[in-house]
Amino acid sequence: MNRRLRMTSTIQEEMWYNNYMVFTIGHKINKGRIQSDIHRQNGRIAKLGKNNPMFGKKRSKETLDKVSASIKAKGLTDERSRKWKGDKVKYSGLHYWVRKHLGRPMKCEMCGSEKENRYEWANVDHKYKRRLEDWIRLCCRCHYAYDCGMDIRKSL
Repeated sequence: MNRRLRMTSTIQEEMWYNNYMVFTIGHKINKGRIQSDIHRQNGRIAKLGKNNPMFGKKRSKETLDKVSASIKAKGLTDERSRKWKGDKVKYSGLHYWVRKHLGRPMKCEMCGSEKENRYEWANVDHKYKRRLEDWIRLCCRCHYAYDCGMDIRKSL
Protein backbone atom coordinates (compact mmCIF):
# COMPACT_ATOMS: atom_id res chain seq x y z
CA MET A 1 0.00 0.00 0.00
CA ASN A 2 1.41 3.35 -1.03
CA ARG A 3 1.13 5.76 1.94
CA ARG A 4 2.72 8.69 0.17
CA LEU A 5 0.51 11.56 -0.97
CA ARG A 6 0.30 12.72 -4.55
CA MET A 7 0.93 16.32 -5.62
CA THR A 8 -1.04 18.22 -8.21
CA SER A 9 0.82 19.77 -11.13
CA THR A 10 0.24 23.33 -9.85
CA ILE A 11 1.94 22.49 -6.56
CA GLN A 12 4.83 20.88 -8.47
CA GLU A 13 5.22 23.99 -10.65
CA GLU A 14 5.14 26.29 -7.62
CA MET A 15 7.71 24.16 -5.80
CA TRP A 16 9.97 24.08 -8.88
CA TYR A 17 9.83 27.89 -9.06
CA ASN A 18 10.53 28.28 -5.32
CA ASN A 19 13.46 25.85 -5.47
CA TYR A 20 14.82 27.51 -8.62
CA MET A 21 14.75 30.91 -6.90
CA VAL A 22 16.50 29.53 -3.81
CA PHE A 23 19.23 27.82 -5.83
CA THR A 24 19.91 30.82 -8.07
CA ILE A 25 20.56 33.07 -5.06
CA GLY A 26 23.64 30.99 -4.24
CA HIS A 27 22.85 29.46 -0.87
CA LYS A 28 23.94 26.02 0.19
CA ILE A 29 21.79 23.34 -1.37
CA ASN A 30 19.13 22.97 1.36
CA LYS A 31 19.54 26.27 3.20
CA GLY A 32 16.38 28.31 3.00
CA ARG A 33 14.53 25.57 1.20
CA ILE A 34 10.96 25.30 2.39
CA GLN A 35 9.33 21.91 2.08
CA SER A 36 5.61 21.59 1.48
CA ASP A 37 3.43 19.82 4.02
CA ILE A 38 3.20 16.85 1.68
CA HIS A 39 6.99 16.51 1.47
CA ARG A 40 7.35 16.87 5.23
CA GLN A 41 4.75 14.17 5.83
CA ASN A 42 6.33 11.86 3.26
CA GLY A 43 9.75 12.35 4.89
CA ARG A 44 8.30 11.51 8.29
CA ILE A 45 6.54 8.40 6.97
CA ALA A 46 9.71 7.26 5.23
CA LYS A 47 11.61 7.15 8.55
CA LEU A 48 8.97 5.35 10.63
CA GLY A 49 9.57 1.92 12.15
CA LYS A 50 11.97 -0.39 10.34
CA ASN A 51 12.92 2.30 7.83
CA ASN A 52 14.57 4.32 10.61
CA PRO A 53 18.35 3.71 10.61
CA MET A 54 18.35 3.44 14.43
CA PHE A 55 15.41 1.00 14.59
CA GLY A 56 16.23 -1.83 17.00
CA LYS A 57 19.67 -0.41 17.85
CA LYS A 58 20.93 1.09 21.07
CA ARG A 59 23.67 3.64 21.52
CA SER A 60 26.67 2.44 23.48
CA LYS A 61 27.46 3.78 26.95
CA GLU A 62 30.54 5.47 25.51
CA THR A 63 28.47 7.31 22.88
CA LEU A 64 25.89 8.41 25.46
CA ASP A 65 28.68 9.73 27.70
CA LYS A 66 30.15 11.72 24.79
CA VAL A 67 26.76 13.26 23.97
CA SER A 68 26.17 14.10 27.64
CA ALA A 69 29.62 15.70 27.99
CA SER A 70 29.05 17.72 24.82
CA ILE A 71 25.71 19.07 26.06
CA LYS A 72 27.20 19.98 29.44
CA ALA A 73 30.20 21.65 27.79
CA LYS A 74 27.93 23.81 25.63
CA GLY A 75 25.92 24.79 28.71
CA LEU A 76 22.64 23.48 27.30
CA THR A 77 21.26 22.19 30.60
CA ASP A 78 18.26 23.53 32.52
CA GLU A 79 17.35 27.10 31.54
CA ARG A 80 19.52 27.13 28.41
CA SER A 81 18.02 23.93 27.02
CA ARG A 82 15.81 24.30 23.96
CA LYS A 83 13.18 22.21 25.74
CA TRP A 84 12.99 24.54 28.77
CA LYS A 85 9.41 25.64 29.47
CA GLY A 86 9.92 27.95 32.43
CA ASP A 87 6.74 28.41 34.48
CA LYS A 88 4.64 26.73 31.77
CA VAL A 89 5.96 23.35 32.89
CA LYS A 90 3.43 20.62 33.67
CA TYR A 91 2.89 18.93 37.03
CA SER A 92 5.19 15.92 36.54
CA GLY A 93 7.95 17.98 34.91
CA LEU A 94 7.98 20.39 37.83
CA HIS A 95 8.19 17.54 40.37
CA TYR A 96 11.07 16.05 38.38
CA TRP A 97 12.84 19.44 38.49
CA VAL A 98 12.32 19.70 42.26
CA ARG A 99 13.66 16.17 42.83
CA LYS A 100 16.67 16.99 40.69
CA HIS A 101 17.56 20.12 42.71
CA LEU A 102 16.44 19.15 46.22
CA GLY A 103 17.00 15.40 46.09
CA ARG A 104 14.77 12.66 47.40
CA PRO A 105 12.95 13.58 50.62
CA MET A 106 13.87 11.23 53.47
CA LYS A 107 12.10 12.89 56.41
CA CYS A 108 8.67 14.44 57.00
CA GLU A 109 8.80 18.09 58.04
CA MET A 110 5.38 17.95 59.75
CA CYS A 111 5.52 14.81 61.90
CA GLY A 112 9.30 14.26 61.77
CA SER A 113 9.03 10.56 60.90
CA GLU A 114 11.90 8.83 59.14
CA LYS A 115 10.41 5.32 59.04
CA GLU A 116 7.78 5.76 56.34
CA ASN A 117 8.14 3.93 53.03
CA ARG A 118 7.52 6.98 50.87
CA TYR A 119 8.02 10.73 51.14
CA GLU A 120 6.84 13.38 48.71
CA TRP A 121 7.57 16.99 47.86
CA ALA A 122 4.52 19.16 48.58
CA ASN A 123 4.01 22.62 47.15
CA VAL A 124 3.30 25.13 49.92
CA ASP A 125 1.06 27.64 48.12
CA HIS A 126 -0.22 25.25 45.40
CA LYS A 127 0.66 27.67 42.61
CA TYR A 128 3.44 25.37 41.31
CA LYS A 129 6.09 27.91 40.38
CA ARG A 130 9.81 27.18 40.01
CA ARG A 131 10.81 28.37 43.47
CA LEU A 132 12.70 25.81 45.54
CA GLU A 133 11.82 27.49 48.84
CA ASP A 134 8.13 26.84 48.05
CA TRP A 135 8.45 23.05 48.59
CA ILE A 136 8.37 20.97 51.80
CA ARG A 137 9.05 17.28 52.51
CA LEU A 138 6.03 15.32 53.72
CA CYS A 139 5.14 11.69 54.25
CA CYS A 140 2.08 10.53 52.31
CA ARG A 141 -0.22 10.76 55.36
CA CYS A 142 0.83 14.34 56.17
CA HIS A 143 0.73 15.34 52.49
CA TYR A 144 -2.88 14.16 52.25
CA ALA A 145 -3.82 15.94 55.49
CA TYR A 146 -2.05 19.14 54.30
CA ASP A 147 -3.93 19.13 51.00
CA CYS A 148 -7.28 18.44 52.73
CA GLY A 149 -6.63 21.32 55.12
CA MET A 150 -6.05 23.59 52.13
CA ASP A 151 -9.24 22.19 50.45
CA ILE A 152 -7.15 20.81 47.62
CA ARG A 153 -8.39 17.25 48.06
CA LYS A 154 -11.83 16.31 49.26
CA SER A 155 -11.72 15.03 52.81
CA LEU A 156 -13.21 11.60 53.51
